[in-house]
Order: sequence, then C-alpha cells, then structure tokens
Amino acid sequence: MNSHDLPPSWHALSVEQVFGELRSSGDGLTSAQAQARLRTHGANRIERGPRRGALKILLRQLADPLVYVLIAAGLIAVLMGKITDGLVVLAVVVINTMVGFVQEMRASKAIEALSRMVPEQATVARDGDATAVPAHELVPGDVLLLQPVDQVCADVRLFEVNALQVEEAMLTGESMPAGKHEAPVEADAVLGDRRSMAFGGTLAVAGTAKGVVTATGAGTELGRISQLLSETAQLETPLTRRRRLARAITLGIVTVAALIFVVGCCASIRCSTARWRPSRWRSLRSPKACRP
Repeated sequence: MNSHDLPPSWHALSVEQVFGELRSSGDGLTSAQAQARLRTHGANRIERGPRRGALKILLRQLADPLVYVLIAAGLIAVLMGKITDGLVVLAVVVINTMVGFVQEMRASKAIEALSRMVPEQATVARDGDATAVPAHELVPGDVLLLQPVDQVCADVRLFEVNALQVEEAMLTGESMPAGKHEAPVEADAVLGDRRSMAFGGTLAVAGTAKGVVTATGAGTELGRISQLLSETAQLETPLTRRRRLARAITLGIVTVAALIFVVGCCASIRCSTARWRPSRWRSLRSPKACRP
C-alpha cells in the first residue's frame, strides 16, 4: 500500500475506519511491520532536489529565444546610434532577468526551509512500548505520541486527544493555535478546519494526544507545499511566459533575415552581370579586338 494511494479524507473517517484502512491499531506497529512499510513507502523526508547556485539560476533566466532577440535588438540599436532605444530594450531584459532570479532564489530557499521542518526524532508506539525513533523512519500506520513543544513529524489522524493545541500558522496562516479533537469533520473541510488532524511541520504547544500516521514525506501537506514551491521555481517571467510566441517571433526574424540576405545576394549578382556584359560587348566590337 502506497501512501500516495491512501484515501485523502482521513479527517472525515472515524478512528476505527482509519485503523482499518491502515491495518494498524492503538498499540502501533511492530518493528517488523515498520521495517516492511519503510521499504514500501520510503523515508519520511521532503526531497530538496538538485541545488542550483546563484550564477546558474541567473544564467537560466537568459536561456530563452525572445531574450536573445531583445539583446540583439538592443545592441544593434546602440551600434546604429539609437542609444536611448537600445538602452531601453536592454533595461527591459535586465529587469525581466532580475524578476525571474529573485523569484527562483526565494522559492529555493523556501524549499530548503521546509525540508528542515521535519525534526530528527519522534516518539512512537512500537511493539507496544513508547519508543524514540528517527523521524525519517516513520511510516503510515505508526502511532505518534504528541506532547507540548513536540513538532509533528508527519500527517496524523488524532485519537485520545487531551486539550491539544497546535500551531499551524505555516500551513493555514492562523495566528492562534488550533484546538484539536478526535471526532470526524466534514469531508470538504478546508485545511484549517480539519481539527481531527495534525500535520507535519506544525508544533504542539499544549495538551497531549496520540495520532496514527496517515502520510509521510512528499505525501504530507508539507510535502505538497514543497512540490508547489518547486513548481514556482520554474515559473516564467513576463517576457518568457509565452514560449511559443517567442519561438515564432524568433523563427520569423530568422526567416526574414535569410530572405533579405538571399535577395541581396541575387541583386548583387545581377548588378555585377549587368556591368560585365556591356564592357565585354564593347571590347568584342573594338577593331583592336579583331586584329590577329
């Protein structure tokens, strides 16, 4: 069973239904079950992806046909003496490049920050006992034990809740901690109203509870945010948003330039031919040309 294939509405299911779906219980998993599920689901980590340096990100903003055309147009305008026009075009390229660079740098830093929000240790019920394990070894079906100042290591469906308060500002934007309970909520409840859940990366600030892990790693709400940020890192700037249009404009410019070059060559050849023929004809008619 893959965590990405699990039903998404854990908050709407009763605790008994959740345990049934996850093939777990209030006593948690055995060590053997946990190891088997770890091999199936993988580590409870949010992957950062390949890290790109600032120079590589900057150069990436220039890797677009329309940007090449604008740079060429600006330089040609400057060389032709239209300095103001050329500088305006080049300034547009610089602004576009900086906008894309800042966007991507911010997204990259946010992804790194999210990946650091999963703590190193977690307390779970294993083999019937409370056991501290590395957080990256959590698997769906584990029972996580939450106490004040504990950071939630994965998405969990809560049960045995005792006045639990969770700080969820990084997910919901709410400034006040959210009170939690174990009763199911509506299936279409928004993230901030899913009071029967605690999400990875949030912080327990008061009370205690147990929760059965429903999703780990990229399958958590935190993992989905990280995925959205990685897509944000690939966002296009205003000049490069319409790549098809940029390619069409570039192709059109190259085609027109090629046609102008061909027409110019043909005209040059005709002019050379026209100048050669009369002079050749006069030399043939000259008396000197007829002498032996």
